Amino acid sequence: MAIVGRAKYTHTHARNFEEMQSKGSAKRERGAPLASRLLKILCTCVSAASQSPLPKLETTRSLVDPVDQQTNVVYKIPCADCPWSYIGETGRCLKTRVKEHTRNTKAFKKGSNVATHAWLNNHSIDFKSAHVINKGNFRVRKTLESWHTAITSDADNNAKQLLRQYSILL
Repeated sequence: MAIVGRAKYTHTHARNFEEMQSKGSAKRERGAPLASRLLKILCTCVSAASQSPLPKLETTRSLVDPVDQQTNVVYKIPCADCPWSYIGETGRCLKTRVKEHTRNTKAFKKGSNVATHAWLNNHSIDFKSAHVINKGNFRVRKTLESWHTAITSDADNNAKQLLRQYSILL
């Protein structure tokens, strides 16, 4: 039954897209920015989709990685006792990196900002509330880590300061 619903859904969108093409709304207009063309197509598809019920997708959840299994992320770990938070980046799984921070805090490893904050202030770190802020490749992660540290009050990390040309974004 679900396959029939999906086929009908796909057929409806294919027919709507063909109608858009015949009307010329999906054709490339000279000088029109890509964003405005995409917005027109998206609005047309959304309005067409709202007229027909969407099928249930049971497999959608299995296609998305759980938050702690995501890689190439910028993440935030808050302190449980104050507004302080640690912002970091990793190319590995977030779960692996949080385990390392937990181990470093228990052992008070030298050079760990999380452990230093916890031990010097007698605070506990809320590792369960660690979450992903952004995703990206190496350069993007490094830039976003510095940017999030700059815009977040009471944030700490080992990243370099944000370059001066990005200060306009703050």
